[in-house]
Amino acid sequence: MHGKNHLRDGSFGHHVAWIEIMTAEGEVLRCTRASNSGLFQQTIGGMGLTGVILRAGLYLRPVETGWIAQDMRPARDLAEAMAIFEDAAADARGPTYSVAWFDCLGQGAALGRSLVMLGNHARLDQLAPRRRVRPFATPEKRRLNVPLDAPGFALNRYTLRAFNGLYYRAGAAKAGPSLVDWDSYFYPLDAIANWNRIYGRRGFAQFQCVLPLAEARAGLEKLLAAISEAGQGSFLAVLKRLGPDTTAHSFPMEGYTLALDFPVTPAALTLLERLDKITLEHRGRFYLAKDARLTAQTLHAADPRLTALAKIRRDEGWDSRFASAQSRRLNL
Repeated sequence: MHGKNHLRDGSFGHHVAWIEIMTAEGEVLRCTRASNSGLFQQTIGGMGLTGVILRAGLYLRPVETGWIAQDMRPARDLAEAMAIFEDAAADARGPTYSVAWFDCLGQGAALGRSLVMLGNHARLDQLAPRRRVRPFATPEKRRLNVPLDAPGFALNRYTLRAFNGLYYRAGAAKAGPSLVDWDSYFYPLDAIANWNRIYGRRGFAQFQCVLPLAEARAGLEKLLAAISEAGQGSFLAVLKRLGPDTTAHSFPMEGYTLALDFPVTPAALTLLERLDKITLEHRGRFYLAKDARLTAQTLHAADPRLTALAKIRRDEGWDSRFASAQSRRLNL
């Protein structure tokens, strides 16, 4: 698991102090980086295939308020968006959080146009006096609701282009600093109840990859060009800059991760196979927590660490006790 703070703080595994694991033999072991360290490292990012985590100790960050000091920065294209992320990465005192919505159907000069949202936890003195009395109270929001499944024809290249254009212009109009409640910053989709129904009765598949820093610009350009050319896309597409990651099996690497949703159609599934190939060409890897269609051959070509995990599971006898439909399909 990785968040909008991965660039600064690393993935979820970096915030785990210890875990208690029930092994294949039924023994309960407390594992840390110093004690039972091998099992600890294999479990972080191990997709639940090393044992049952019974308890965990986590490192938390103290904050003064329930608000995020956000800096909204519109980017006219992919190069400009990446420049904003790289400036944040180079600044040791830069933002804790960084994420971008991007227009997945942008073309030409607008390829990869984005709204980059940088953020830090707001201090108490940054709140208006009336909010300082209850600094963790955030306003109740009126949630929109999608009451029924949209028909298949409703989500197409024309409606998506129109929506993305409006969304970009609305975000650009809010450029600059502002205070945003934590829920809106971290979980924007929660403002719409049953948002998944926009994709129709067949639902959607999410594609997410990460590309290493040296390959990111070229790989992202190819991915976005393929998506735009196919006319398939998402109204919520996310780009993040990830920092270094030292966990044994976690998805992140230093580079850029791209995530977006596609309605499940034959054309979209064909496009996803094309995106898999582009990711492999640029030495990327795939996010298994959101996968439902990746092939074992593609997975192991992208991430040899998981081939090593499969061997450890066989050697330790874990494969006979801990498995899933996904692990069987992917030969883990």
